[in-house]
Amino acid sequence: MQKTQLYWKGYQSDTDNYYRRSRIFAFMSSSEGFPNVLGEALSAGLPVVSYDCLAGPSDLISDGDNGFLIPLFDRELFKEKLTLLMANDELASTISQAAVLSVKNLM
Repeated sequence: MQKTQLYWKGYQSDTDNYYRRSRIFAFMSSSEGFPNVLGEALSAGLPVVSYDCLAGPSDLISDGDNGFLIPLFDRELFKEKLTLLMANDELASTISQAAVLSVKNLM
């Protein structure tokens, strides 16, 4: 398996650039309203792994279709799904395509 690098860049104003250079979007928030950032990541074609907090992520993510919803604070399952997407390019591509289509349905 190819090694993956993770960088913490802090605040960035050019988020589109980061979406274009990314392969997966990990969203670990435990409390949300409507998470715009998930819509942005999905529209950029990123497979999303997100905690299924009380409001928001389940409105945008269909588990196993355009991303993965993880029960709140289940770190092992979160890690498992990230690892699965990093190791399986075909699955990541299928979920990526579904991600873009799922956001179009919101318009």
